[in-house]
Amino acid sequence: MEVKQLSISLKNTCEFIFKLMIFLAVFDGIRSRTPIADYVTVFKEITTFSLLTIILLTYIKSVSKNVLYFSNIFFIIYLVVLGTFVIIFNDVSRSLLPMFTRKELPTPFAMHFKNIESFIVVFVLIHYEQITGRKISALLNYFVYLCVGYVLFTLLIYFRFPTTSFFQTPWYGRISIGYPTSDGQILSFALAYIVFSNMIVNNVLKIIFIVILIIGIVMNATATGLLAIGLVLISYILYYFISGKVIFVFSIRSLFYMATIVFILFMAKIVIEGINDKMGNYPTLLDTKIGFITNKITTSLWGAKSVSTDIDIDFSEKLRSNQIQQAFYFNKDLASLVLGGPISLGTLIENENYFLIRSYGYLGLILYYSWLVLLFYVAVRNLKQEYARVLIVAIGILVITNSAIATTYLYGVAVSFGLFVAYYYNRNNDEELQQDKSLT
Repeated sequence: MEVKQLSISLKNTCEFIFKLMIFLAVFDGIRSRTPIADYVTVFKEITTFSLLTIILLTYIKSVSKNVLYFSNIFFIIYLVVLGTFVIIFNDVSRSLLPMFTRKELPTPFAMHFKNIESFIVVFVLIHYEQITGRKISALLNYFVYLCVGYVLFTLLIYFRFPTTSFFQTPWYGRISIGYPTSDGQILSFALAYIVFSNMIVNNVLKIIFIVILIIGIVMNATATGLLAIGLVLISYILYYFISGKVIFVFSIRSLFYMATIVFILFMAKIVIEGINDKMGNYPTLLDTKIGFITNKITTSLWGAKSVSTDIDIDFSEKLRSNQIQQAFYFNKDLASLVLGGPISLGTLIENENYFLIRSYGYLGLILYYSWLVLLFYVAVRNLKQEYARVLIVAIGILVITNSAIATTYLYGVAVSFGLFVAYYYNRNNDEELQQDKSLT
């Protein structure tokens, strides 16, 4: 089937829009904490839907079933049709809601729109190569460079300039001027890509980038971020010992370098307390997060009791537990649990799994995780390929993130993960085309 070709100028314009999308995604945590947040949000929607419009007008006849499957088309249909219907007829009046622990809650349909957009983003990113004529790996390289720049920018602003003059007061105990949980996971995606992919940078620069990204994740002092670092390193170790191969220019010596870097970073918290008053309660909070993870692991594996009640009771976990209790206070009938509807209650929850159950029911949760299982399945089948390994680790990071934030609502996380889905789809599609040519 003949496909329309875009002009060079339109291709360049689309390339700019894609890069703007990635930029807005990486810096989304900072945007949300500035006075101009609502104005910048408009640009996020423009990037997504301008590219979607171009695809629908130009390539709609050539969209394959695989593209739709990778974009989670069944869940998109569910959200647009049934999800919208049950929200209209089964949401609750906000005057009936219990006392909130979250401030500035999004409106029900703003939240609903964002969830639909998060999967449209995947669909759009899959078409990057088709629209621009450039490789998706170039866009991921750009993503990594932006993430490294984001860490350096955060350090510069946090320590050299009064953050409250433009940004909101930094989060408690964190070296961050953005949204720590989201920022930490976006940086984790970048870390996974540079470790597992064939990103074309020299070995020294690769190590420098890894160090900067790990520093950025640790600065945000989130349990999910620390777990993501562990996931990336453990995945690398498992791959090495199972396959006996190193990834790209890495050697086993590089692995020990990375482990040493992580060890130094964790040990550094012991000595940084007196370096700068602006560090605030960062060492204490980082201590709490590390202890929380350690206690969770020891309790689940060996049934051991926590050695410290201070680190056993994590404030954010208690907060989310309260949010879940509040969200399930009303609308506990079978229809609401199966199909959802009370998205106003779902907006209370900073946990993707419970958010989906509350807003779109268990059916919505099943459709969402069926998509992730499908992606995991196709990636495992091509485990020898680096783009498959990257996607598997990205899925692991996303699942970790789902326990701490509503990932489908957050533009930065949606775009970051969508990049990996697009990377897998395009690289795998290229290989299949090459195989077909060799057979002919």
